[in-house]
Amino acid sequence: MIQGTLTVGFMDSNHKLYNSTLEEGDVYVVPRALVHYMANLDGHKETKVIFAFSSSNPGSIRLPENLFGSKIPTKVLEKSFGVSEQVIEQLEAPYHKNTTGDYH
Repeated sequence: MIQGTLTVGFMDSNHKLYNSTLEEGDVYVVPRALVHYMANLDGHKETKVIFAFSSSNPGSIRLPENLFGSKIPTKVLEKSFGVSEQVIEQLEAPYHKNTTGDYH
């Protein structure tokens, strides 16, 4: 992390969310093939970050369950998809009804 503050996270294959807030000088590693996100939730301050991939083969994972069953912050999903909180709640509903993991 070069400048600013960044909210980052990734979901493992069991839909568990690991997230953190990075500040200048921090380093964050996302395991290969896992869904991840980065968001500057403070639109008033510029953020600069360097990121790199360890492989040209990204692997694969099922996106719907991983995105909407892992409790990614609603604001991140709203901004990513350009939809309202209500739409995100509708998209998440089927996945939260069927989960019993400790990531809630």
